[in-house]
Amino acid sequence: KQCDLLLALGEALIQAGEPRRCIDEVAPKAFALAEAMSDNRRASLASILACRGIQNYGAFPALATEGKLWVERADRYAAPDSSERVEADFRLGYLKGQQGQRSESRRVYKRGLDLARRLGDNETFVRAANLWLNSSSPLDNAEERQRLVEEMMQRPRTGISESVLNVMLVQLAIFFLAMGQRKQAEELLGELHALAERSRQVNIRLNDMRWQATLATIDGRLEEAVDIIQRILAAGRDLDLQQMAGVQVIDGPMRALLEFGQTQEVLEIVQDVIRKSSLVRALEARLAFCQAHLGRHAEVAEILGKLVLANPGADSDGDRFTFMVDIWLLEAATLSGHKEAAARLLSRFIAGTTIPPFYPTGVTCIFRLLGAARALLGDLEAARADYKEALRVSTDFKFRPEVALTRLQLAELLLEHYPKEKKEAREHLDFAIKEFQEMKMQPSLERALRHKDIL
Repeated sequence: KQCDLLLALGEALIQAGEPRRCIDEVAPKAFALAEAMSDNRRASLASILACRGIQNYGAFPALATEGKLWVERADRYAAPDSSERVEADFRLGYLKGQQGQRSESRRVYKRGLDLARRLGDNETFVRAANLWLNSSSPLDNAEERQRLVEEMMQRPRTGISESVLNVMLVQLAIFFLAMGQRKQAEELLGELHALAERSRQVNIRLNDMRWQATLATIDGRLEEAVDIIQRILAAGRDLDLQQMAGVQVIDGPMRALLEFGQTQEVLEIVQDVIRKSSLVRALEARLAFCQAHLGRHAEVAEILGKLVLANPGADSDGDRFTFMVDIWLLEAATLSGHKEAAARLLSRFIAGTTIPPFYPTGVTCIFRLLGAARALLGDLEAARADYKEALRVSTDFKFRPEVALTRLQLAELLLEHYPKEKKEAREHLDFAIKEFQEMKMQPSLERALRHKDIL
């Protein structure tokens, strides 16, 4: 009875925004009681509880550091053909991926998802589907992701807890945002907002704020996005959830700070998240991205050397984490002029079976980044084609900052390499300058005005 009460308390603490207490006190006590009774199921539940707490406190990367022991315990004690086995498999799959065992990671993920379907439990399936979407690659798993999203959209919401529904709505919204299907994404994020208002759970409210800031950034309402970010960070300080709040900011909304000219603040947030967790590739990639925007090319080159040039095996990783890391690193490489890293990263995207137009977590258009990389490498016609595609999809999506940034970079390409097309370049530049002024995108405005002075 004591063990069951502790397990229930741990879930309540997570939902109330106190995951640290769950991790440090409640889950270890529940696990000790379960071991004393030789009760494998309760030991498994306690281990999974700790994993959930760690995810809510330090996000997914923390499972590979602080959570490693709990993942291994969840794997050891989970019974075959149980919902606990599904939960253990997906955390074990993540851990193996972080340890470089990519093929084994995907095998474990698939095993968990197949079992979730067989069990027929709605919440267990949605948990598994959330984790698979979070870990699979938009480049290499496009068809499987599409089928799974359709399956999730058709499932009823009944029997799904608020915490699981929170993740499900976000995963589905990310998918539709990446594919440029804004209406579907906004409907899902509207559901998330209603859930946050109804539940009052801290982690759901922080998640909702993150996506409200992201939508404001897409619309070009950067001042509003920055205000929401500051409220996320303040809530993190007030509730001793600085790590989670920092992760919410660097998983998307930090683009608003950067475009607003607060790059140093972005760097400090990333560094703070890194200090509170062990360095992992995803965080180092964000660090390189920030350093590149600050013009610190030597620091960028050091990270690119370690994560790209010295890591050829990552070319075939084929998971969402590699895709995510490569996006940040590609932008860092092109901004810093690192041709060798840009060429290696570009080849990974070209080798993919499909390229989604947007990367929602980075709040950016992938085709614009590909165009910048090709321009750096001298493939001018291909760069121009990528920029035109970026302009098309961003205009259709009403992605205001991306439209302006694409037109600036297209103007730069024309000015440098197509002198006979100066009139078109001037039109792109005039449009971008007006937009940067209205959105208060100071760094981009200064960059555009330098070209205007030359003209």
